[in-house]
Amino acid sequence: MTTVEPASRVKLTVDFLSSPVWTYAYAGTRRPIVQQIRILTDGSLPGADFEVFPRVRFNFPLPEEVAREWCGLPRTIESRGKHVGEPIVFESVGLTLNNSIIGRLQEHVDGHITVEVVDSRSNEVLATASRPLRILAANQFLWEPGYLDTYAAFAIPTDPFVAEILKRAREILKQRTGDSSTQGYQSENPSLPADQSRARKIVEAIYDATCSFNIAYSDPPAAMAGLGQRIRTPSQIKTEGCATCLDSTVLLAACIAQVGLEPVMFMISGHAFVGYLTGGLLGEAKGSILFGQRAVDLIRQQAQNTAHGAVLYRDRHYGLISELLSGRHIQPIETTTVTSGSRRTFEEACLSQNNFSVKDDSSLEGIVFVSLAWKMGITPPVSLDKDAIYGHAVRTPEKPESHEPTRQEIEILNSDAIAEGLDGKDRDTPPRVRQWKASLLDLSARNPLLKTKKKFLEIEVPASLLGVIDDQLFTPKKRLEVVSFDGVPFEWIHSGVTEFEFEKWMKTSLRLVSPGYRQVPEVQRQAEKVVANALQSGELKPADEAAALVHIR
Repeated sequence: MTTVEPASRVKLTVDFLSSPVWTYAYAGTRRPIVQQIRILTDGSLPGADFEVFPRVRFNFPLPEEVAREWCGLPRTIESRGKHVGEPIVFESVGLTLNNSIIGRLQEHVDGHITVEVVDSRSNEVLATASRPLRILAANQFLWEPGYLDTYAAFAIPTDPFVAEILKRAREILKQRTGDSSTQGYQSENPSLPADQSRARKIVEAIYDATCSFNIAYSDPPAAMAGLGQRIRTPSQIKTEGCATCLDSTVLLAACIAQVGLEPVMFMISGHAFVGYLTGGLLGEAKGSILFGQRAVDLIRQQAQNTAHGAVLYRDRHYGLISELLSGRHIQPIETTTVTSGSRRTFEEACLSQNNFSVKDDSSLEGIVFVSLAWKMGITPPVSLDKDAIYGHAVRTPEKPESHEPTRQEIEILNSDAIAEGLDGKDRDTPPRVRQWKASLLDLSARNPLLKTKKKFLEIEVPASLLGVIDDQLFTPKKRLEVVSFDGVPFEWIHSGVTEFEFEKWMKTSLRLVSPGYRQVPEVQRQAEKVVANALQSGELKPADEAAALVHIR
């Protein structure tokens, strides 16, 4: 980290938070590479106010278009007033990578992210900071607690080999049950034992169909120590005729998802295996009638509310994990036993998974809910494009295809062209500000600043986040999600939420809530009122009261 003393004799320092590793699995998410930039002064007072803005650059042995330079909106370093000496914080950094390039990486690449603080008038760099960033190969999975959700990106239900397995599974179902349909949880019967459910018969047929392809067990593909493991796609498993535990787990997870069931993936010390939500009776002791898809939906929602993501970690969410395992709401299945050298029956695969069992889950690290990860945007299939990239070496097509500019590229070109007509002072203005000024000059219907909407939605936002939201709204391709009460922590419905708690949650999730967060407890009261009326009218039985409350919420 370096600092430079500007003419104002105020020393500035810049620091930032960023991800040390980036993966192609995040291509569909809005997860930021740089989470926060802080610009601090040394406590001295400048002679006059002056404006600065952050500029973020990538330095990688990759094509230049791997990432565009990002500039934040100018902010003022005050010489007087109540904000003198306070740090300037940017928490919405719209820095993105070119996923078409990242998806072609065949090996990891190390580089740096550099943040500069630039004087808005002189374009002088007043402070800099740099941090390393490792970009993983497209088919590389990093087995670290913060990255377990990326494992779901490797489960590819649309892969041709998945279709082959399911075709054979339907043939097996036809022979065993007289019905070849793989209809998810639609045919579940709450009166049947768990080991006779339709979901279990479907998964067993998938397991046996996979065994019939005589896949061999393989040690992990070549990977450098500490860099994670390369994962084969389903089609690669078929072509190469072998699979590791990670490979076979995502293969079966993809098959289970494709038939409408809910797959999960267990991560234990040095091993992985698949599981699925059984759709069994939920809350049976309370007389609940939730089963099948309704039970699965509620469990999935509970997992999301508990984990605030797609992974239940044993050291953080053990209560829910224990409840799901002991209640047989999740059925774990060993996957290496589908390989020819370790073959076991489906029943045996359900009983023990490499020294893990429901009675002894001490080796468990986490459970990945595949559909929740997909919902977060962790969905891209692994790209093994023929035009691969190996660090500096880029293989280009023999006949490059012509590129038609996109609408966004045309708008940027038009904005730049208009900006060229500005006076000499504006030519020294940072690119992002010039583009904004250019949009002010655009009087066509294309300019969003000239559009008005007939409908408005009132949203309460903490004052400290107004700048962050403003940055988000003016960043290309960025969106702000508006959620109702089903998107806030479940415990708020019972206990309410303070302004401080709401502000802390908003900084983490950056989601807007409508109606206002102060009205959250009213949901519980309204639900209880509806249920009470239904009980009084006889439309609802007392045994179903708990389930009805959950459903209404």
